[in-house]
Amino acid sequence: MRWRLSVVLISGFRWRTLPELVDMTLRLIEDDDLRAKTAAATRQRAEHFSEQAFSRRLNALLDDLDEDSERHTKTIASTE
Repeated sequence: MRWRLSVVLISGFRWRTLPELVDMTLRLIEDDDLRAKTAAATRQRAEHFSEQAFSRRLNALLDDLDEDSERHTKTIASTE
């Protein structure tokens, strides 16, 4: 029995056994459209881990922490 594609992740396939891995690999080799779609999704997902994306998320986090610190400082100052 051939394994059916039942779980497609954002950028690849989930497999639990070696025969499933072999089957999915063969499907990618044989199916140009599936391979192209998987490759495009993989490239798109990889952008999430780029240096620029990391910097944006880190800066947003630091901005949030800075705002929280300023609010906390104002709260303490108003209670004194």
